[in-house]
Formats: sequence, C-alpha cells, structure tokens
Amino acid sequence: LWNARVEAYYKSYDDLIIEDDTENLSNRGYGEAYGVDVFLKYSDFLRTPFNGWISYSFLQSKRLHPRQNAGDLLKYEYTPSAFDITHNLNVVAKKKIIGMLTGGATYRYSTGRPFTPIVGAEEQSVGYYLPMEGAVHSKRLPNFHRLDLNLSYYWMPAQGWSVIFYSSV
Repeated sequence: LWNARVEAYYKSYDDLIIEDDTENLSNRGYGEAYGVDVFLKYSDFLRTPFNGWISYSFLQSKRLHPRQNAGDLLKYEYTPSAFDITHNLNVVAKKKIIGMLTGGATYRYSTGRPFTPIVGAEEQSVGYYLPMEGAVHSKRLPNFHRLDLNLSYYWMPAQGWSVIFYSSV
C-alpha cells in the first residue's frame, strides 16, 4: 500500500561556456546543483477507496554569471541559476465517492524563478534611457500555487464497452 523514496544529489558543473573579455567566449564557467527529492505514495489500485501521493523537491543551483560593468569590462557574479526553483511540492488525492464516481484534487506549489531586477535608468540621449540592472538573479518571480479538482464516472453500457465522463476545474 505504501511506497516511499528519498533521493539526494549533488552535481558539479565545470567548463561552462561564458562571455569573456579577451576571447569573446570561454569555457571557464562553473557551477553546482544539489538537492533532495521525496516521494510518498498510498495506493492499492482499485482495491482501496482512497489513493494519492506527495512529492517534494528541494533544489539549490548556482553558477558563474558574467555581466557588463560600467567600463564595458565584464565582471562575474556567482549567483542562482535561471532554473533554480528552490521548492516544488505536488499533492495528489483521489477518492471513490459512490459506485463508479470518483473525485480528485491536485495541489501544486513552487517558488518563483530568479530574475535580475532593473534598479534604475541612465539617460543616454533625449528620451532614451539605458536600464541599470541590480545583482544577477537577486529577485524571484511570485510563488506559484495551483489547485485542480476533478470528477469522473466510469460507465459500462454493454459487454466490452466502457465510457468515462470526466469534468475538471
């Protein structure tokens, strides 16, 4: 009935291609990613009136990011990667309501992706401004929440025939 799994990982990134002042591009970039995934499931398909699972992922991912300096020279910041979604949670539940009518719910949550904020502007000519960026990936988009609800009805109108009616919000 129960299934549980926990996986931890660490990945080192070497020789990443990045912009370079002297060679235009070089493979001297580096980074790392590490985290843990947890999965817990309760189910005995078609034998229990309830089944579902919970999955959770924790991730930390950083890499070297080049950026233009005021003097047109590159400077480098070791910051979260663009795909660093720190927390990701999924909760899925399905319940037999009566007969062949089942209902389900899925909840999803994740932290927002990092982005580089604009902290000001520098006037270049009349009516033209150049944006000034803050620290690379120092802000995050809003957290993501989603709830899905569904109903399904399994109907067998004749031998060898089956129909499923499904509704979801």
